[in-house]
Amino acid sequence: MRTHYQKKHDYILNFFNENLTEQASLSGSDAGLHFILTLQKDFGSNDPIKVFAENKVKIYPVSPFWANPSDCPVNQFLLGYGSIPLMELPLAMEAIRTTTA
Repeated sequence: MRTHYQKKHDYILNFFNENLTEQASLSGSDAGLHFILTLQKDFGSNDPIKVFAENKVKIYPVSPFWANPSDCPVNQFLLGYGSIPLMELPLAMEAIRTTTA
């Protein structure tokens, strides 16, 4: 299982490093089956969670994990990858690229 998840982890990191360095960044790469996604794009009055969902990508707020949720940056989200099949990662990464463009 470790090898399986490592492949997903590495694919996502490589995709971000090669394609999305100006649109978004990932942190927490040693934290399990998720990353902290920091978006550079201003979504204005649109909720990024809903915009990503429209492109079939689920991201989640990180504010519930903060001691004081109001201090949480509004451009940070949880991006999990444990349940995404390895074969679907290219499609998911393209959806993220489209959403952050």
